[in-house]
Amino acid sequence: MERQQKEAAKFREGIGERDLVLYYLSEKSGLGPKGSLSVDFAGRLRTAYRLPEKSAGWLLIGKDGTEKARGSGLPDWPAIFERIDQMPMRRREMRRREP
Repeated sequence: MERQQKEAAKFREGIGERDLVLYYLSEKSGLGPKGSLSVDFAGRLRTAYRLPEKSAGWLLIGKDGTEKARGSGLPDWPAIFERIDQMPMRRREMRRREP
């Protein structure tokens, strides 16, 4: 999970601009914005998004709570940002920020 954190740090500005909350799930644990995830919370994430118990990966969950994308390994942040920027809520946010 250290590798994922280092990679996310490179894209901190874009992640913050889009109000993303990151959760990484490994085979044995999880990590969120406030540190390690409890076993209970990691289990609830796995159940809610139908992730196999011993899998590792990431999820892109929209502000509406639905899954938008998932993957294993390192996320392709530029592709994720592009996908998010096409979503209706994000387009409204960008229009509101224009001068």
